[in-house]
Amino acid sequence: PLQRELFIRARNQQDQIIPASAFMPMAASLGMALDIDREVFRLVSSNRELDRKIPLALNLSAAFFELAEAQEEFDQLLTDCEQNNTRLCIEASHHVLNQHPIMCSKLSERVRRHQHQFGIDNLDLGQSLQLLQSGQFDYVKINAITLHEMSRNDMAAGYQALRTITDTLDIRIIAVAVDSQEVLDELKALGIDTMQGNFLGSAEAI
Repeated sequence: PLQRELFIRARNQQDQIIPASAFMPMAASLGMALDIDREVFRLVSSNRELDRKIPLALNLSAAFFELAEAQEEFDQLLTDCEQNNTRLCIEASHHVLNQHPIMCSKLSERVRRHQHQFGIDNLDLGQSLQLLQSGQFDYVKINAITLHEMSRNDMAAGYQALRTITDTLDIRIIAVAVDSQEVLDELKALGIDTMQGNFLGSAEAI
């Protein structure tokens, strides 16, 4: 395993587990996204049950890039991780990083200076790939179905352009949402050897 992604969940009054995709949009609209980022930082620093042998992947919210006060707390997280020997894979969505290119560049430098990795989550191939050259990225995450569709004859040139950029910049492609042996085999045929999805390993609660 190259990384272990930390999925954030909430528990409602009926004791049901709610995924971040359901509550984060509401949290963002209420101005609470950064509070959730801060709680994640605290849990990573203090949770003694975390398996720290594998780098932990954290996805930052848009609010993190918009508010300066978040940077000091992030620096404290980096310091704490050095002390407890934790490696991080810091990432944010293509859309968020595209909105904050200067902060993206500065953050990638800080993260890599501390010997951590920096990546793009949910790379949107409908947007300009110029973002790949605006910072120092170690990896990009792309939906497995998107990669498969891009490799077809009518879009093969776009796929080859993506591979040329990532190979030149030494950026690893991680296919996500791999949910079957068929999808896995198709990705291998495309030369994709790093994958994530329920077919490979289900999420664990901690």
